Parts: sequence; structure tokens; C-alpha cells
Amino acid sequence: MKHHYNTGLRNFQTRLAALDERSNCPVVGSALAKSTSWQDKKEKYALPEGAELLVGPIRSTFQCFANGYYADTDNNCQIFHICSSTDSVDGTRTQMQYSFLCGNQTIFNQLTFTCTYPDDAVPCVHAQDFYYLNSHIESDDPEIHFLDDQDVQRAAPLIGADTYSRRVEKPVAHYQPVRRRFDFEKRK
Repeated sequence: MKHHYNTGLRNFQTRLAALDERSNCPVVGSALAKSTSWQDKKEKYALPEGAELLVGPIRSTFQCFANGYYADTDNNCQIFHICSSTDSVDGTRTQMQYSFLCGNQTIFNQLTFTCTYPDDAVPCVHAQDFYYLNSHIESDDPEIHFLDDQDVQRAAPLIGADTYSRRVEKPVAHYQPVRRRFDFEKRK
């Protein structure tokens, strides 16, 4: 059974480059993979130095349970993980966990798999309700889209209906600077 997940994982950098343009928030992450064959799990995730300055004390409680992209709810969704399992030649399965830190003042949106401002994201307390979207990545059915109308409708009341129906405000009148009269100019 061929999975499309590995293709998705290879294209992860491309997906990161296409982050929500409104937020223009970079993802800060570690390019180091960390094996999470739970016997040798380290106390902290492989995150950049100083991550605690953005997140606060980091709780390293998340454990991968299936392939996909997961918001870390124990760290207020400011950290997210990519989980990928691989089969070795001897038949053992190894679960890999890649941990990333969202940019300052952003959280991982489990609906879109991007880091964005909290007002534009599924609230962190509801992130686990959208973990099922990872099954869309691995689907062999080409008719299954990453997000469908039901997924968006399910998230809309949590995010706020105005997020999906933003209107362009009437432009503010341009500021007209006061013209100064210099002494050498004639008075009219």
C-alpha cells in the first residue's frame, strides 16, 4: 500500500514557504530529526536555543501516535510536531518526531497546518478535534481533498465567522499636509 505521506513530508519546506501570507510569520524550527523510539526519548525537544523565551517552560509530553502534523496542546500550540514512521530492513518500525516552534505571537493552526495569529487559528483547546485531518494526507483516494467544506464549517464558529468573510474597508482619506507659508512668499 503506497502512502502519499512521504511525498507530503518531502514537500514540507514548500508548504512552509506558502504559509498564510496575511500573517507573514516565519516558523522557527529545528532541522534535526529526533528518533522517538521511546526508550531513548530526550527530556526536551530538539528546538532552537532560547525557545523558552517565546514559549515559557517547555513541557515535553507529546508523543507521536500516527503520521502527521500535530499541534502541541501542552505548549499552547506554539510548538508543533511532524510525525513520520519508517520501516527498517529488519522489519522494525521507527517513529520519527520533528519538533518546530512557531514564530513570536503565533500558534500552530491544526486546520491549515500553518503557524498563524491566534485570532486566525482554531483555538488550541480544540486542536485535537482536528487531528483527523492528518488522515487526508495519507489517503490513497484522489477525491479526498485536504480540507472540504465540512471541515471549514466545523472550524468557522471556533475561529470566528469574520475570519472567513473579511471585507475590505473603505480606504481612509489621504492625509493632506498643511502647507506652510514662508516669509518670502507673497501673501494673497
